[in-house]
Amino acid sequence: MEKILYYSQEKINNAINALTKAGYTPQTKEFYHGNDIAIVVYTDKKDCTQEIEAIVSPVLEEEAYTELWEYHENYFCIGEYRSLPGENPEHPIDVYDTINFPSLQIYKIFTLWKDLTESHPDGGCCYFPDSILLKYEEKYYKIFPLDNHQGNLRRRYWYLIKPILEEIGCTDITYNEGNLD
Repeated sequence: MEKILYYSQEKINNAINALTKAGYTPQTKEFYHGNDIAIVVYTDKKDCTQEIEAIVSPVLEEEAYTELWEYHENYFCIGEYRSLPGENPEHPIDVYDTINFPSLQIYKIFTLWKDLTESHPDGGCCYFPDSILLKYEEKYYKIFPLDNHQGNLRRRYWYLIKPILEEIGCTDITYNEGNLD
């Protein structure tokens, strides 16, 4: 995970100092479930959101947006944690075309999937955009089919493709049928 701060560390420290001088107790807190990095201000004062924003905004040199979680807990985001592409299944590397396939073997397997699908007329429900999510060489990929069909034929053949992908070392393989159109 890559840590990205929206403001310089100097501005963050200045915001914390300004809040402390105003009588608040700010803390930097990282919320991993939402990937947010925030300054949290604990206070017994009610309706102090605008006051906190007035203190922080000039220091950050932009209007600070403060949220009130509970009556005593105000926070505003100063950064976030972002996954690098391929680092986890929530942020895979998207593969739409033949240029950036993770390997020639995987490209050939997806070509086989395309050939199987195109060997029958397209029919049935329209699912779009379907894809296969897989892990290969420690990176996650979301690979979209090579054919131009939108029907449900690909779903019929993906069960033939999955074992072949497993044979070449792919893991965590799932089929996402997309949305019914």
